[in-house]
This record gives sequence, structure tokens and C-alpha cells, in this order.
Amino acid sequence: MKKNLLFLTALFYVTSLYAQNNEKHLTNEEFFTQADIVFEGYYLKTVDIYDSKGNDKYNSKFEDCYQIDAYIVQRMYKGPKYNAGDIIYIVSQGSFLGAKDNLERYSGIGFDEISIGLSFPKIGVNCTLDNRLLAIHFLVDSDFPDDVNSKYALYKKYRFLTLFNDFSKNYYSTLFICQDKIIGLDSLAFHEREDFYNYMKQFRGFTVLELPQEEEQLENRE
Repeated sequence: MKKNLLFLTALFYVTSLYAQNNEKHLTNEEFFTQADIVFEGYYLKTVDIYDSKGNDKYNSKFEDCYQIDAYIVQRMYKGPKYNAGDIIYIVSQGSFLGAKDNLERYSGIGFDEISIGLSFPKIGVNCTLDNRLLAIHFLVDSDFPDDVNSKYALYKKYRFLTLFNDFSKNYYSTLFICQDKIIGLDSLAFHEREDFYNYMKQFRGFTVLELPQEEEQLENRE
């Protein structure tokens, strides 16, 4: 039970995004230049949790466990060509075997129903985000150990671009769509989507559609 409460606290109930942590993290420019893939999409579900040392759930340690989450692509900005509706698999370090089932058992909610409270004090915006809402993620190829016995060992996987190994800090590699604004990374804020697109144009490797063309393509896909 203690582990389950720690899991809930560490992973999901984030009340202040940047004010609470003074550790060094990447600059906004480094996120855009160092990411192998940048996409806008939303969390679908957790597909696998495994212990890299082969321990069972009674002997596993938080830092030895890895979680694979499936995300659905809405828009691609950088990296390999994924289409809207494709799935991207993201690996995070830090979890517990059986955590998904325990979350549902003790809290009455599942991984697919998590809401996160975020505060951006420098910008003066507070948000409550459902984990199924759209966000923009900055990723690199995963270098985490695979579970060779899992079918996902053969799938292409990524990890969040961050200096932190702690799963609870993956939000440092995300731009959140909040109150019609795009906010995140190191207090980066765009009040219009067009402003975000114009910002991306200064970096190599990004594909930025003009807004009317983008909306027309999304309507055709739907």
C-alpha cells in the first residue's frame, strides 16, 4: 500500500511545474535542436510495465522498472514520418510492477483517467489537464533496456528529452495546450498557434504547415 501511495504521489499529482524544482534542465532552444522527434498527440494507454533486472513485483525497485505508454499522433513537426492516427511508443523509467492494476484498485481510477494540476507562475496561468488532451512532446530514441520477452521489444520506442530519469518529471519535455495557449518547457508561452509555428521555423528539420492548409488536411482525415 505504501508503494502504491508513493507511486500516485510521484507520478501524477504535480501541483507546480517549475517553481518547485531548481535542478538544471535544457533550454528551450536545446529542446528544439536536440529532439529526434517532436509531435502533437495524446496519451492512449499504458501497454507494458517491466523490471529490467527480471525481478518479480515483490522484489522490484522503482528505478529498475520501465513503463511503455502508447500515444496517438495528431500532428508531426519533426522526425520520422508518422501520420495522424499512428501510435508512438514512449518508454519512461520509474514504475512498479502491477502499478496500473493497483491504481485502479485503491483509487478507483485508471491510468487513462488521470488529471494533472499545473501552475506556470512566470506566465500567470493555472491548468488542470486530462492526460488524454493534446500536448506537444519532445523525444529522442530510447536507450532504456528492453524486456526481451515482451512483444514490444521489437517496436520502435522513444523516451522524453530530459535530463531527469524520474518519470514524475517527464513534463519538462512537454508543451501543454492550455486555455488556448501553448505553454511549457522552460516557461515558454505562445498565445496563438501561429506564434508557435513561427517560432519553430527558426529551427532545422521542422515541418510547419500554414494554418488554413493544416486545418483542411485534418478535416479530410476525419
